[in-house]
Amino acid sequence: ADLKDNAVVNVAGILGSVAVEQKTVRSDARDLVTLKLVDRTGIVTLRTWNHSADTFLPLVDTPVMFRRVRVTSFAAQKTGELFDGSGTILDKSAFPGADDLAKFWSE
Repeated sequence: ADLKDNAVVNVAGILGSVAVEQKTVRSDARDLVTLKLVDRTGIVTLRTWNHSADTFLPLVDTPVMFRRVRVTSFAAQKTGELFDGSGTILDKSAFPGADDLAKFWSE
């Protein structure tokens, strides 16, 4: 079921990729970081203007959970947007389902 924009959710998956795109926002160059989370059901895209790609690059190919992600629409696709500061919590520990995600990714 599609979630409404601005709903706050938790998402988990294997961090499949981290991409950085430089955008001009009000004449300032800013980095838009795009994360792709993968699981057996497909791919979820997360975006952030406020976090460095360096935070996420070491986690590629590992299970992660993002707690408190805001659902938003971009180009007619549902995506998740990370909150500023400590608003979104990154869980790299043994959250429920982490073992199953690791097993799926190694298949």
